[in-house]
Amino acid sequence: MLVLGLIINVLVMAQEVPVPEGLKGKYISTDSVNYINLSWDHKSTTDSLTTGYNILVNFPPEDKLLILGKAGIVFTNNYNFTIKNNYSSKYRFAIIGVQNFPNVKRSLLSDTIEVITPSIVLPNIEIKELKSRGENIILKWEYDYSIADLKGFRVYVNGNIFADENKISSNTDQLYFSYKENGEFIFQLSAVTNSGLESRLSQQKMIAIE
Repeated sequence: MLVLGLIINVLVMAQEVPVPEGLKGKYISTDSVNYINLSWDHKSTTDSLTTGYNILVNFPPEDKLLILGKAGIVFTNNYNFTIKNNYSSKYRFAIIGVQNFPNVKRSLLSDTIEVITPSIVLPNIEIKELKSRGENIILKWEYDYSIADLKGFRVYVNGNIFADENKISSNTDQLYFSYKENGEFIFQLSAVTNSGLESRLSQQKMIAIE
């Protein structure tokens, strides 16, 4: 009986904490707070080891997953991760099962999920250079290209859209084009997200085309 008890005890000690499954994330916006609701499957009825969970998340623009210390050990199968950044970001999440008695043990990582939060506002955009050589125009600008839901840019001439985000993609920072009208023209730029949110117009830049 003593030998059998020792064998059973060794087998129990050798068991691994099960890897959590079914991790999902959903962005939720309310009047008072924006957050990502994380949820995952309840532990199996045969799982006698898992007592809680640690949440791992990256902190954009960094990509590395870190344990979310302020969450501690989560004893339910859901967690609300508050979003304080007004600009769109790409978040990655994973969870690990935790056994905290008699010794702390952790499972391997769950599958990693990705949640892209939408921008609530956009930073201003600035024209850095505007010049012409006859009808050929060179327009250059600077922007925060780390915004995850940035779709592209709009160019305005005298208050009217000349080219929009469907023609000027998010990885563009300059434009070379022909403008065949003569006269003085005011150029401005704006940034646009995938959902259609538009930044404030840039400063005005005037150019004379002869």
